[in-house]
This record gives sequence, C-alpha cells and structure tokens, in this order.
Amino acid sequence: MSTLTDYRRFIAEYPRHKFQPGALEAFEVAVREVSPSDLQFATRRFAAEVRAARPGGRAWRFCPGPRKWLTERRYLEYLQEGPA
Repeated sequence: MSTLTDYRRFIAEYPRHKFQPGALEAFEVAVREVSPSDLQFATRRFAAEVRAARPGGRAWRFCPGPRKWLTERRYLEYLQEGPA
C-alpha cells in the first residue's frame, strides 16, 4: 500500500478536516516510527475522544490540526493500553 493511500485513510479518520501544508510530510515521518495500521488505530482513538466531547466545546475548539498532532507525536499516547 502506498504512503499516499495510508495518508488519505488517516485524514479521513482525523476529526479536524483542515488542509495543512506539511501534513503529508509529517505523516511520512510518523510512519517511520510506527506502522500505518498503528497510526490509524491511534487516530481512531483520538477521534473518538474528540467526538465524545460536547460539540463546540473545548476539545473541538482546541483540536490540533493533523500536522501538529503528528509532529508533536501525540499519537503515541493513543497507542498505549487503557481507555480512549
């Protein structure tokens, strides 16, 4: 599977659909550290957490864009065991 296909799946799951220059590059760096399937799993957990929050509330307003979420390696906390 290509990186672009994996990236499109990531963006489709990510709760904030906002174009960000550099997001694809950040994704390519992230998949060097974790597999695309693990990254997809972490993204689903993060998206579920954001969607469970009150719409328009703090979690929605302060949801980082995909580039920031990837470059800050925030996906790592969603790969650990425990509730999402």
